[in-house]
Amino acid sequence: MIEIPDNLKAAMESYADQQEKIADHGTAQKIQPRIDALNEQIKELQGQLNTALQPHLEKIAELEDYIVAQVLEVGATTSHAGVTAKHRSGYERTTWDNKQMTKLCMSNPALLDLLGSARKVSEVKPSVAINYTAPDPEPIGVDHAIPF
Repeated sequence: MIEIPDNLKAAMESYADQQEKIADHGTAQKIQPRIDALNEQIKELQGQLNTALQPHLEKIAELEDYIVAQVLEVGATTSHAGVTAKHRSGYERTTWDNKQMTKLCMSNPALLDLLGSARKVSEVKPSVAINYTAPDPEPIGVDHAIPF
């Protein structure tokens, strides 16, 4: 059996990769006009969609404030028709100053005085996060293959 040196194997693999890239590049050049046309159609449709959605998005923004206020008042997460308003209760967050705790650990006898000055308390207010989930689209029987 003949052993092929590693540098020759690498050169052969590089050559094969370059040939594939050349072939792929030729295909890409052939289909690029179709891709450009589809991208233009997508941009046009996206603009139409944005125009059609604008009044609805404005109404949603108005309703979000109302929904947040209601969920905060009720204090519970709710979900309806692809919209979830997740409630997070407020709580008191306590943290400790690391430098103060190190001093405490170094055998300072005044434990209560150090604990009092090292403790930090902050209030985390209740909040609501609204998430939208789109329903699964119905299949429309269209072949999504791009004709060339």
